Amino acid sequence: SKLQKENSMLRTTIQTRDQELCRMFNLDFANASCGEFDGATGSRTNDTAQSSSLLMNSLRRELDTFKCEIRMKEKVEEEFGGCKAELERVKVELAEALKKSEARDRDMSELTKGISDIQRSGLERENEIQNLRKEAEAKAAKAEKIATETREQFLS
Repeated sequence: SKLQKENSMLRTTIQTRDQELCRMFNLDFANASCGEFDGATGSRTNDTAQSSSLLMNSLRRELDTFKCEIRMKEKVEEEFGGCKAELERVKVELAEALKKSEARDRDMSELTKGISDIQRSGLERENEIQNLRKEAEAKAAKAEKIATETREQFLS
């Protein structure tokens, strides 16, 4: 009687464990059940051994699937880490390129301003030279007129 109670408790424990394993791995307990324990022989019946084997095979397949998923996740995380590092490097390069571009824009603006100043200065000098030449021509014409008048007065 004591052995029967112990046997019954063990059977219940095994069945509970099997049900829990099936629940954990989303298996159908009815199809993967390990069957009944044969109290007379002290072992599981053939159906029980076969069911137990089916349950273990199902659990192994699920475990292999989980391992494969973990490896794929690790690989993706590794690739993501590499991409993240590459992205950070590209961000730094972009920031440097923007700084260089802004510096070039400033330099080009200053150069354009300098060229404009040079052109304006050149035009001013050219206008000044033309004015000075006109003044000089006018003075020369006036001096020649005075010289001609003086000659005419001297000759007359």
